[in-house]
Amino acid sequence: MRTRTVLFAGCFALVMLTVGAWASHEWDFGIWESPGDASGGMGMQSGSQVDPTRKVLYWKSGMVPGEIHQEPGKDSMGMDLIAVYEGEGASSGQIQIDGTTQQKMGIRLGRVVTGPLVRTLRIVGYVDYDETTLGVVTTKVDGWIEKLYVEETGAQIHKGDALFDIYSPELYAAQKEYLVALNSARRARASGRTGGGRLDSESLLEGARTKLEYYDVPSDTIEELGRTGTATKTLTLRSAFTGIVTHKQAVEGEKVSAGRALLRIADLSRIWVIGRVFEHDLPFIRVGQAARMTLSYIPGKTFVGRVTYVYPYLEKGTREISIRMEFFNPGYELKPGMYATIKLREELDPAVTLVPDIAVMKTGERSVAFVSTEPGRFKLRDVRTGVRSTDNMLQVISGLSPGDEVVLSGQFLLDSESRLREAALKFLEPKSPDDRAPTPDAKGVANDSPTGTQSRPEDPHYVCPMPEHASILYDSPGPCPICGKSMDLVPTAETDPSSHPVNDGEDR
Repeated sequence: MRTRTVLFAGCFALVMLTVGAWASHEWDFGIWESPGDASGGMGMQSGSQVDPTRKVLYWKSGMVPGEIHQEPGKDSMGMDLIAVYEGEGASSGQIQIDGTTQQKMGIRLGRVVTGPLVRTLRIVGYVDYDETTLGVVTTKVDGWIEKLYVEETGAQIHKGDALFDIYSPELYAAQKEYLVALNSARRARASGRTGGGRLDSESLLEGARTKLEYYDVPSDTIEELGRTGTATKTLTLRSAFTGIVTHKQAVEGEKVSAGRALLRIADLSRIWVIGRVFEHDLPFIRVGQAARMTLSYIPGKTFVGRVTYVYPYLEKGTREISIRMEFFNPGYELKPGMYATIKLREELDPAVTLVPDIAVMKTGERSVAFVSTEPGRFKLRDVRTGVRSTDNMLQVISGLSPGDEVVLSGQFLLDSESRLREAALKFLEPKSPDDRAPTPDAKGVANDSPTGTQSRPEDPHYVCPMPEHASILYDSPGPCPICGKSMDLVPTAETDPSSHPVNDGEDR
């Protein structure tokens, strides 16, 4: 009996707790209203939070985007409507976002600064021979190589080193002619004769000596021939270059013909590096520009050189332009054929206005950025940008000033908020007689501007006063890049070519 009583009391207590929780829940959600509450408990609370000193434009839902009301109350989710005051709508040109919402939207701010405009290009190149130091060893006569002093490709050669001994009937005959002319000239000098006979002897001697020189016989060898008075079977051919043997086509005992390339020698103390840049990067390349080169297989070293030539043609397949750089190569660490990474850094202007590139949104024809005019207020501005600098910065031509705070992240959420508020204002505002549909212009194109002109003017352009340069338009004023500082650009209005009649030689 006692157990039943305890069980009954427990069940009764559980039922009462359930009823009390349900009543509290219904009361909190405004189903049970007090006698004087006609708009619901939370509706009165929302109305009591309205700032009486400010004008309410409309009421919006904090849970359902796009749901707006002209009176306070609750949204379709049962939550209180939020008041939107005058000055917060899109018609004011600004958006107001409280600090808590900014944190939820992930909005970060950055500052527009003034700094140097530095453009850094990183390109890939390959090491090549310096073509001005290449040399080829050939013979001017047919003959046979009796002794070869260069035994392998890659051998180091210095100017004046012996390359090979060659036997040639033509060289032997040239030696004999020289000795005959030399003896004749000596006899004429010893006899003391003057006149035509002595002049003829001297002329023959000079011709014989010149013939040996044209056969690449060194001067010291000719002098030795004159001292000994004996023609030798072979003559030693010496190198006129310093460098490394890159190709060897000579073999000891082989017959060689005149003009055949026997050895190729390259001086590797200075090398070329050929790099390629895209056509849109060409304005940032100039002859004499410093270049820094690193190679993955030579870690810890940076080679410093300069740009010496920009090739005047474009590779059609890759849309790239080749540039040539020169580097010194002490120790011959740089080998032709190696790939390298080159960094080209150029300071275009010492002081320009710069903005972080992530702050600028590209919309096709326009570039825009959100600017923080005061804490919690943002405004959208049109921005004209120029060259992309290092450290992910953009040059600002117009639209922003140094010191402005711009939004770095969350711009698309701000853009959505501004569009939503603009749509809400258009929905709430009554239609006026001036709100007419856009009328087409003379060309049949709809134009919503009151005057029939474009609402957004074209950007100004500048041109050189010289007639031969007038076909090139520039975006910024300054001296003409072609004429130099002697001529400044002047503003001009770009016209539509279709508006000019075509003169085909007939009167219409």
